[in-house]
Amino acid sequence: MSTTMEEEFKRWTAKHKAQFELLKTLTWDRGQELASHKNFTVGTGLAVNFFDPSGPRQRGTNENTNRLLRQYFPKRTNVAQYTQKQLDSIAAKLNMRPRKTLGF
Repeated sequence: MSTTMEEEFKRWTAKHKAQFELLKTLTWDRGQELASHKNFTVGTGLAVNFFDPSGPRQRGTNENTNRLLRQYFPKRTNVAQYTQKQLDSIAAKLNMRPRKTLGF
């Protein structure tokens, strides 16, 4: 069963309502995965911003997070093969990891 990004986001926000209340915007890399960003904004009520194409300093945390995710999901990995429990476990490991930007 395939779901849209909007449906997944709504499911996540319903589950994590308190954290979602803190979200006002989403800044996304310029990739194909958010080509329908207008539909996403309408479906979620969350404004979408994009990094400047020639502004790598704007993407420091994004690039670091991508590197961390690649430890679990090599490029071209289909995350649909993972259970929600497995994804939650990976998310917990990444979220509990000390980060310099957060003062370790």
